Amino acid sequence: TIAGAAMVALASCESGPGAIPGSAGFATTPGTGAASAIDRAPPERSAGLGLGGLFAALGLRGQPRLPVLGGAVMVAGPPGYCADPRASRPSNGVVVLASCGRLGGQTNGGGLSAMDALLTVQVGGPGSAMVASAGPDLVSLLEGPEGRALLTESEPVTVTSVDLSGDVVFVGFTEAGADSNRVPPPLWRAFFDISDRLVTVSIRPIEGAVLSSADERRLMGQAVAALRQANPGG
Repeated sequence: TIAGAAMVALASCESGPGAIPGSAGFATTPGTGAASAIDRAPPERSAGLGLGGLFAALGLRGQPRLPVLGGAVMVAGPPGYCADPRASRPSNGVVVLASCGRLGGQTNGGGLSAMDALLTVQVGGPGSAMVASAGPDLVSLLEGPEGRALLTESEPVTVTSVDLSGDVVFVGFTEAGADSNRVPPPLWRAFFDISDRLVTVSIRPIEGAVLSSADERRLMGQAVAALRQANPGG
């Protein structure tokens, strides 16, 4: 079934312990990479530093591109985004992208991306591609309860939008979360193919950065375009 095939494709990307809830396969072990840099910084070291300076002080450096699965796919992010090699798991097909400024790199003006978020790219194994051949079926799956398991590992989700745009499926959703007094942020995930592999991109806003659902959807489109540009012929 389309559900089973999608589950198998995404399972091949997962890296086990350390995954961030709500972003299946987002591989970052405690104490490594962009997702936990703030937690690891001593107060006396981080005092007075902007986030970009903090990441630079911790020695985190982003890479504009990162090959995964032995070079089968090249992962690149939207303008102003870099791959975090310490939080990524290239051999498992998982790459974490963040603002180059947060990773201590350079962006235009040396600051953070105007749309500041964490992006997770997952690349499936050979033969996992399914969007070009079964896009409408994937849309139907994601609109139903069975498809929600493809969007999160633990949190209950509410799907707000499923759109097949060309040969890309974009899914908007929110997570219920444990804090009933907090409005959950909008989240998006994209499904598409590169050559014979299923690729997904998911977004998680940085705390303190306010992105509208339209902003996130636009950033997802830019991420898909960047990945395709990095893999011509795919």
